[in-house]
Amino acid sequence: MSKLKSPREKFGVQTEKGKVVYCFRNGDKHQSDGISIVVHPTKLKTFDQFKTTLSEKVGLVTGPVLRVYSSSRKPIKSLEELDDGGSYLCCGAEKINEDYLPPGFKDAAAKDHQAKDHHHAVVDHVESDSSSSTSSSSTSAHPSSTNTSAYAAHTTSSASHTTAAAHISPEKKPVVTSYVHGVPEKFGTQTEKGKIVYCFRNGDKHQSDGVQMLIHPTKIKTFDQFKTQLSSKIALSTGAVQKVYSASHKLIKSLDELEDHGKYLCCGAEKIDEDHSPVGLRT
Repeated sequence: MSKLKSPREKFGVQTEKGKVVYCFRNGDKHQSDGISIVVHPTKLKTFDQFKTTLSEKVGLVTGPVLRVYSSSRKPIKSLEELDDGGSYLCCGAEKINEDYLPPGFKDAAAKDHQAKDHHHAVVDHVESDSSSSTSSSSTSAHPSSTNTSAYAAHTTSSASHTTAAAHISPEKKPVVTSYVHGVPEKFGTQTEKGKIVYCFRNGDKHQSDGVQMLIHPTKIKTFDQFKTQLSSKIALSTGAVQKVYSASHKLIKSLDELEDHGKYLCCGAEKIDEDHSPVGLRT
């Protein structure tokens, strides 16, 4: 007689598999690829640790990551709610910027929406077939019970409507501290949103992509600090950045003149080199 083989056991400790998620910056309309984050139970044990990691790697202009949303705009509050391979939007204290959603995040949201629509269509089709077959068999077996069931359903519906009307809760109003000019003020510190600008080197006609700069009022408070940051990141061949121009060659003199997602040309003491303008500044 042949002996039954017992199932094989693997050597070593079998660790739990982690998740890979793709995270996007709120308000960055140029971000097509999400930042890959590995969520493993031995390294990230709490949701706060996950948000701390996001704050370091995602780089929001408004500060640390405080809220995380799924592709369906559902707020995520625990590691268990994260799906392997899912796409998520990272925000600070600000709201979701629907006008400047990252392209990669919008594509993921569209795919998820199509998948859900297909799932609902399949479920509705199955339930429709099941209900029709059940109804036909019930009618043939008990033809006199149809009117009784309809009357009972009508009575139950009327009673439920009456109960619901009796328990309608009053409209909820937002919790506010005070009203200023008729507009409620919310509790907590409302942080100011930063700006993202793209900077180019004067005379570098081959530069197609501008150097991305994050300008947040808590980190860069003066225009001189901004030019110092530009000098270290732009690396002009003529020395430090002394003058900044818009794409239309308007001289910029303060942080207030900088526009979110605007393009700017950086110069030293020299004039603008019209013959060798960066290709990215012209497009």
